[in-house]
Amino acid sequence: MSKQPQQPPTLIRTPIELACLPVDTIVSAAEVALFLGCSVALLHRWEREGRGPFCLRPASCTDAVEYRIGDVRRWMALPVVKAGT
Repeated sequence: MSKQPQQPPTLIRTPIELACLPVDTIVSAAEVALFLGCSVALLHRWEREGRGPFCLRPASCTDAVEYRIGDVRRWMALPVVKAGT
């Protein structure tokens, strides 16, 4: 069984840096939380509930969640639907 090479840890970028990244850049949940102005726990709750930006689960780790920055931007551009209206 071949082991995938470990990626170097990503430095957390500022929201402005995240906004300028190419759409296919993979970022951590901590970076997305910083970009959206929410907590990582809230991102995980949204993921469990099927809400929030589309996330990726690396095959090598069952509890890690990553995001493609283009998916985060696309999710942010969606119209807000208010419940009960």
